[in-house]
Amino acid sequence: QASRISFNLTKSPYLGIKSLLPNISVELMSKSTQRFFPRSDNKYNKLDEGSKFELVEKLWKGQLSHYVENYDNLVFSITAGSDSRVSFSMAKDFKDKIRFFTYAPSDSNDSSDSYFIKTLSIDKNVVSQFVRDIDFNHKFLIFGDDNKVLTEEEVYVLNKNTVKAHGRFLLKHYNDSFPENEVMHIRANLLEI
Repeated sequence: QASRISFNLTKSPYLGIKSLLPNISVELMSKSTQRFFPRSDNKYNKLDEGSKFELVEKLWKGQLSHYVENYDNLVFSITAGSDSRVSFSMAKDFKDKIRFFTYAPSDSNDSSDSYFIKTLSIDKNVVSQFVRDIDFNHKFLIFGDDNKVLTEEEVYVLNKNTVKAHGRFLLKHYNDSFPENEVMHIRANLLEI
């Protein structure tokens, strides 16, 4: 429980070091913080709900259109989660230009008691239904029965750039599935928006 809490708000896993939230400045002498962006009230709060939905859809489709026109290797991770399902649905006009994928445990790991494996098993089952019902370029990145190991260099880079070792074993599967030099991984949280 404590490890989850340590990554919220201004906490960090390091003694005497706090993290600073985006759009916040700190005055070192007084240790006071102040939000500096946005510089004005949110003008979108006054829009009716339908207008907000239209705007989000316009912006999302505009971004995807830009990516499709300017990048060759687009990949989009989808899960059973609400954000994924909404984002996937809103990306339907671009489904022929994007490669979709889902991390999934091997069949021998499906019955594991691990919360992580149980969650990914649900993803695998729900996305399998998508694959049956919708024609799109999708692959499962299956893990569990393989012996994929990160190189020392990969571990070094991960240690330098991340605080927590969350899902690192997935990197080998990702790199094997998308070996191109420039891959844009699209992730979205449209339901939250």
